[in-house]
Amino acid sequence: MIDRPGARPITAAAWRNLVHASIEDGDIPAIMGQLVQSAREGNPSAVELVLRYTAGTPYKCPAPSETLNLPELTSYSDCMTALNDLLQAEASNAITAAQAKSYRETIMAATGVLRAEQQEQLEDALSEQGSTVVFTRAGEDPVESFRAVIDQRGEAN
Repeated sequence: MIDRPGARPITAAAWRNLVHASIEDGDIPAIMGQLVQSAREGNPSAVELVLRYTAGTPYKCPAPSETLNLPELTSYSDCMTALNDLLQAEASNAITAAQAKSYRETIMAATGVLRAEQQEQLEDALSEQGSTVVFTRAGEDPVESFRAVIDQRGEAN
């Protein structure tokens, strides 16, 4: 440490400037070579420093207790709650991108199953009452779909 009685403390910027001024062209490669050699010899501090500057700081993986617990997906409301919980967990980095993708696929699959079950229940209920209902997918012509159902019923009778 430099003895400077009564002087103001040296700022971080001043220390950086002092270090830069004292390093010559060949110093950095020589220092890095010694650091890498020390890491090869098993010095834990050198290993950590070399890995930190080459591989970066490792990502903190959430503990299993920190993962998202989905509710039982038995209704659209459950699916919407699960999606909301998923978005919050993803935004706060409580889960990884891979985990979020897996949860999202699970929720969307459950939503599709629920939709198909509800559609089937509605068709059965309306059929019992003698009504005809036709569900169409995006891009399908509802009139043509209805005509196809009527034709199928005519062939069945």
